[in-house]
Amino acid sequence: MIEVPCSVEGCKAQCVVVHPEPLCMKHYARKRRTGAATGTSIVYTEVPCTMCGKTAIISSLNRGVHLCASCRRQSDVDRSCRIQKKVYARAVAERDTAYFERKREYGRGVYQRHPDRRKAAATRAQQLNPESYRFSNRVYSALRRGLIARAEVCEECGHRPGEGSDGRSLIVAFPVPGRERHPVAVRWVCRRCSAVLRVGQLVHAKSDN
Repeated sequence: MIEVPCSVEGCKAQCVVVHPEPLCMKHYARKRRTGAATGTSIVYTEVPCTMCGKTAIISSLNRGVHLCASCRRQSDVDRSCRIQKKVYARAVAERDTAYFERKREYGRGVYQRHPDRRKAAATRAQQLNPESYRFSNRVYSALRRGLIARAEVCEECGHRPGEGSDGRSLIVAFPVPGRERHPVAVRWVCRRCSAVLRVGQLVHAKSDN
């Protein structure tokens, strides 16, 4: 095996003779990836998007799925949501209090730094979950009129969580299955049990479908 200098000007690395020109491993890998041993000569081609069928501009560096810009952004968002759901389900199953405390601290920080963004996110949540928003309004109206009273003990686990750092009670109202439109028919549970029950409802709904 004969080693000769790399044919790229200025490169002092030794290399094995590679047909048709001698290149070191660095420049040989760059030529395979971009089509040229020097510079950044990247070839762009137009191909149909595998998700929506629209035209996607793909570079020679792209060796994965051919996606347009909008579908790639949506794919990244979906992947991030799937990861967050898995982490949330694990924290609920393991009763990871440190995870929920980090989430609360992060939420408080975001609200203080970007109040407008937080309000916009709340508006989007109301539009995506109108039934949950209306249930919260009915419970708040019933509490204000004295039709129901907030309990101090969780009806699910018997824990007495008290109040959070913001002064609000950690006991929340959870709708009774089949009587979501009745403001008095609620179960007072802690936030941890509320998360567990909510995940159980999602699993049950998916199994029915």
